[in-house]
Amino acid sequence: MPGLRPILDVLARYFRDDPTLVIGLKLPPYVYSTQFDELLQVIATYSRPYPSDESRRINPFAFLTSTNTLGQTLFFAEQAVPLPGRPGGAATSDNVVASTGFALPAALGGMAGEALHPLALGNVYTLRQLLVVREGVSVFEKLSIEDNKGSGHSGTDVEARRPAGGA
Repeated sequence: MPGLRPILDVLARYFRDDPTLVIGLKLPPYVYSTQFDELLQVIATYSRPYPSDESRRINPFAFLTSTNTLGQTLFFAEQAVPLPGRPGGAATSDNVVASTGFALPAALGGMAGEALHPLALGNVYTLRQLLVVREGVSVFEKLSIEDNKGSGHSGTDVEARRPAGGA
């Protein structure tokens, strides 16, 4: 997580200047348990004594939102889902598919939706398990995933929020 620290440092500095800011972090999908531990350890280093009550601690990061898109995914042209209204139903132009064999002009793209659902739910479950046992963290679940049929498969976002007034 060394690449994340400079960004968190800037955000924490803004929070110190204006503690009314509500700062959240949108997390990528994690695939190793150590990634969750490292993330929470890094975030914990930003906790400071609460200005008016040093027995309490405050962290500039009020909430976490987990898992949206998994980047660096490669799909071949034959895996493309037909799009309505496109000539031949192709997901991209026929000349790109013919010249590259890939479904996307840049070859790499992001995977989301039904294909990512099990990983998203696993991320939320893991974050919740790790956060619920931490002192001073309130866990509120924001449930918001839908499949392509519009049925709600709740459970993709877990928000760990800083309680109003601090800690």
